[in-house]
Amino acid sequence: MYFLLILFLVFSGCTKVRLGIGASDAMALASSSTTYLCKYQEKIDDPELMQLVNENKLKNNRYWTVEPNIDIHIHLHELHNKYMYTFQLQNLLGRLVAYLCKEPCYTLTIDCRYVHSSGKYLYAILAALKGTTVRSLCLKRANLGAVEALGTVFSKLKYTKIEDLQLANNKLENNVAALLPTLVCTAVHTLNLCNNNLGLVQADLLGTAFSILKYTKIKNLQLANNKLANNVAALLPALIGTAVHTLNLCNNDLGLVKTEPLGTAFSTLKHTKVEDLKLGGNKLANSVATLLPAFVGTSVRTLDLCDNDLGLVEAETLGTAFSALEHTEIENLKLGCNKLENNVAVLLPALVGNTTLCCLDLDSNDLGSVELPTLDKAFSSLQHTAIDSLSFDTGSFISWDLSSMKQLLAALRDTQIRNVFCLGPEGSRNLVESFNSNIAYPHDTVYHEHGLQRACIRTIMPNNSDLNAARSNRQLKKTIKEYESDKPGLDIISMPPLDEVYTTDEDIENPGEEEEEAYTTDEDTENSDEDEEEYIRYG
Repeated sequence: MYFLLILFLVFSGCTKVRLGIGASDAMALASSSTTYLCKYQEKIDDPELMQLVNENKLKNNRYWTVEPNIDIHIHLHELHNKYMYTFQLQNLLGRLVAYLCKEPCYTLTIDCRYVHSSGKYLYAILAALKGTTVRSLCLKRANLGAVEALGTVFSKLKYTKIEDLQLANNKLENNVAALLPTLVCTAVHTLNLCNNNLGLVQADLLGTAFSILKYTKIKNLQLANNKLANNVAALLPALIGTAVHTLNLCNNDLGLVKTEPLGTAFSTLKHTKVEDLKLGGNKLANSVATLLPAFVGTSVRTLDLCDNDLGLVEAETLGTAFSALEHTEIENLKLGCNKLENNVAVLLPALVGNTTLCCLDLDSNDLGSVELPTLDKAFSSLQHTAIDSLSFDTGSFISWDLSSMKQLLAALRDTQIRNVFCLGPEGSRNLVESFNSNIAYPHDTVYHEHGLQRACIRTIMPNNSDLNAARSNRQLKKTIKEYESDKPGLDIISMPPLDEVYTTDEDIENPGEEEEEAYTTDEDTENSDEDEEEYIRYG
């Protein structure tokens, strides 16, 4: 009997050696007959897969990691180095992905660096995603431009639930023509093709490739960092008939395009559904005069022109260019990092009469270097606009004193602005928060414009001296308009004017607890209905 027992132990040890399991690995495998990845995963009945799962644990997640929110990150190059034969790994990958991507897995990231022939692996991965809950797929450094039969690889997408496809930094180039047709009949609505050398693709070929998007569900198209200067005239018309409403063309050297062809190219957007357009980092200083009028008649609501050297534009030209926005539908204008400085004195008056623009971002434009009277006059001109949210700089006002900041904010008192963001000197945050909190609404205006019964309105106003001068607010109007007459009452809370909030330096540095409760934070002032409920309460 002892002889048989010894023979059995020797035989077991040899078997483990043949399987490539070390002593420590054997102990780990012996600890349980079934292995779990986490509480959401089912047991593993596949011995080869079970061995890989345990090895990944023993080697501190060398082959894949699982994020707390059940996002899976697979290091394909580590698996590629482990297995000698591509076919063996290809077969195992299908089973591994199907196992890892059980509910509630949402995002799968595949890091393909150092893997020269990723095509077969990607085919196995995409095929395995059928029936999983994965909605977002990110392929990193897969060098898709070198993958043969890319169309065949991505043909498996139509059997998945992938909605967000992240393919940035993959040297796609001409292979984009093989990729885009595979998105037809898929669930993909966000496509990231940033930094894929698409500027190297022949213009007519690129236009033909992107025209296929009209048969897809893609709404969000990311094309930043592709050097598209020579191709933009072919690309934009290709979006006619598509569902694309967000288009990112940042850092594409569009400033190199001659002004008239650039204006003509962007005028084709009037035949598209593009509402959110990002053009940051394109050196458009010399093109802004012809570019902005091109948005007349388009559906563009948000325009990002950050980091375009607009401070270099001649003042008169800049003013004329931005006055054209009055005839557009643009509501949100982002002009950060443009070194505007004194050019703000012509830019803001150019917005007078614009009843559409409501959000203006002037961050990082060194406005703190502009003389106070000049800036005061420029800001005062905003009272003739519909702008209700203003962000102006993130640091250049730190050297200012509090009295200057108070004077600058006072210039905005007669505007419709109720949401200001600015980083100024110590203590200025309290001034800004006080400004943002002062949302008194004219009592008579509420009564006449919205027809509410006066008895249904209770107004709490510590300073009640000049109701007619109190600022209206678009979000508040919306809330009052939607007020239901059967509710017992509507409270409108106001704060005192800026010059009555703080009287001493100690008050500025150490606001009381009651004041702290009354002020909103930066996070609270995002113009959402939920945020407004802090100040508009149904009693």
